Amino acid sequence: MKLPLASGLACCLLIILVINVDAQCGMDVFVNVSIAEETVYMFEGSEINTTITVNEVLVDGVLTFRSSNPAKFRVRDGDATTILTTSAVDLPFNITVVIEGRAISIESLEVLFKPSGSDELVELGKQTIGVKRIPQLLQAIYVYIVLAWILLSYLSMGGSIDPKEIWKNVRRPYGILIGLFCQFIIMPAMTYVIALLFAEDDATSVGIVLVGTAPGGWLSNIFCALLDVDLVLSITMTFFSSVIALGMMPLNLYIYATPFTTENQRLVTPYSELAQQLAILVIPLFIGMAISWKFPKFKKFCKKVVKPIAMLLIVVGIGMGVPADFYAFSQSPVNNWIVSILIPLFGAFFGLSFARIFGRNIRTSITIAIETGVQNALLARTIVFLFYPRPEADLLARIALTTILVTLLEGSFATFVYYTFRYILCRRRCEKMLTDDELDGEKAIAVDDIAATAIDENTDNRNGAENAAFQSEANKNGTDQ
Repeated sequence: MKLPLASGLACCLLIILVINVDAQCGMDVFVNVSIAEETVYMFEGSEINTTITVNEVLVDGVLTFRSSNPAKFRVRDGDATTILTTSAVDLPFNITVVIEGRAISIESLEVLFKPSGSDELVELGKQTIGVKRIPQLLQAIYVYIVLAWILLSYLSMGGSIDPKEIWKNVRRPYGILIGLFCQFIIMPAMTYVIALLFAEDDATSVGIVLVGTAPGGWLSNIFCALLDVDLVLSITMTFFSSVIALGMMPLNLYIYATPFTTENQRLVTPYSELAQQLAILVIPLFIGMAISWKFPKFKKFCKKVVKPIAMLLIVVGIGMGVPADFYAFSQSPVNNWIVSILIPLFGAFFGLSFARIFGRNIRTSITIAIETGVQNALLARTIVFLFYPRPEADLLARIALTTILVTLLEGSFATFVYYTFRYILCRRRCEKMLTDDELDGEKAIAVDDIAATAIDENTDNRNGAENAAFQSEANKNGTDQ
């Protein structure tokens, strides 16, 4: 059977291409090595041994082991290089490398080969090195205190909600819809872009998106109360965002976090478990509403008992949380801090902008801005602890923890500025009122003086007239006599 000329030429070219590729690949295979474990985990400050097997040596040279990030883990100097020769007779043989964990990370141990007479380093393989932080009882206690606080805060929120006030906002839901649009459409997309621009690794990217997909939380209600904006609208938006997050948070994580999980499946979010956990957290909200509806005095109980307990848990949580998660503040790179500053600011900017575009008044617009910019990062922190393995969980949590701190600082600064201007304006108004009162007082005194003078003159005139009449009458009587 004769092949057409074109088919014959194609076959020849294909054979030449295959031979050329094989030749090139053969030139690159200097040493055949195998790595027993694809991923090795260790704790900060500890040392472990990892083994690489040399199966075949085709070219003399030096085998080198290098850390992809010496600040996170390092290869002990004495085990960094090994000389290989083609005359080796004890093949295969194992090389043990001692590595030391320095900081929480997911990095790579690079296996490199430098042929004799060449300055080129050829990468033979990689081994993933995960450095975990040492488990502490304080960390677990802190997380469960935060979880208890979240449950109590939802219970208190449900018990404090006034259905009549909520219904007023639901009847004209423009502010609620604008807030939910910014919360679940704008924020996740915005944090995805921020992750692409600033994140240094996939774990940080997923952490950024996780914070961006979280609903509003208790902190937004506190700042709305401090800044004298629409607290009822804030609580209403927090209520609806907490409920809608049951579906929107897993959906947004699937859309925006999936691109960052292709190289590390341990970063994949367990969506069904997440939805179940969110449902469990929201149940106290409806329980609080039901109890408040059945027993109206429960509202006072929430204000007098539940809220103080929640505030106490906040204080205890902060007191324990800072030392428990101090790594997040000491080991976070500059980019993480930049991201933590940008997320609340951009969220508030977009919330305010959309609210003004759709004709909301300034008080409502500021409320929407606060509700959009202040994410429930504590919820994100709790989710990370419950659903992600370590060290991925610790890397994910850094953004949530730094965002909590930065949001507190930004909100406190805004509150300080507000009360400062309020004090200055009130002082000026008070001074003006005092000045006006003084002027009015002086005018009143002058009027009183004038009136008193007039009265005195009238009195004198009347007395004089009476005296003259008396004198005239006396003279008349004397004449008659």
